[in-house]
Amino acid sequence: MQDLDSIADLFVCEQTSPLDNTVTSMDVRKVGNESVVRFDTNLQSFEIINRNGRMYLGDNIWDRIVHDDEIQTCLRGNRWFGEMDHPFNRIETEKLSQARMRKVDMSNRSHVIINPRIKGNLLKATIESSCNDVGKGFRDEVLRGMIPAFSCRAVARMERRNNKPTVIVGKLVTYDWVLYESHPEAEGSENLTLKFVGGNVPI
Repeated sequence: MQDLDSIADLFVCEQTSPLDNTVTSMDVRKVGNESVVRFDTNLQSFEIINRNGRMYLGDNIWDRIVHDDEIQTCLRGNRWFGEMDHPFNRIETEKLSQARMRKVDMSNRSHVIINPRIKGNLLKATIESSCNDVGKGFRDEVLRGMIPAFSCRAVARMERRNNKPTVIVGKLVTYDWVLYESHPEAEGSENLTLKFVGGNVPI
């Protein structure tokens, strides 16, 4: 079997937090002259066909988190950031580089992911708003009552497992803040963005 770390067939940007997501243990605290909001929530659900007709595996995602030195280093330093929305090219003829997809734009960071953990078929984490203007907007929307939705950004491939289309993640980048989630069970339109970076996509 091919090493997952060598897979670079496509970038996956797919909204993954549950449709009935919740925010718990919310706390607002001072950081210098500003305030940040911190809360617990769900980033992703597993072994469930999402509204795009695909499934993720909890063991696969957890393995990516635990064994990725970059993620582990960022977690230890309280700097596993996510962005407001995904990085997309704004002009149709523009190319979005692999480096941009794999790295968080610090000027667009909205939150930091703390203490990810698996509970049942959910990936849970503590989220804290960033101290920049984007993070303040995120903070204020949460305080207004927004239940945030998160979206997985990863390098992955598609394959069939037990006759179900399954996303196998090779490189997990982050979970970005988005407006439209696709988990758990739901029916609807396609909502998966693929950025091809070479080779054929195995379906």
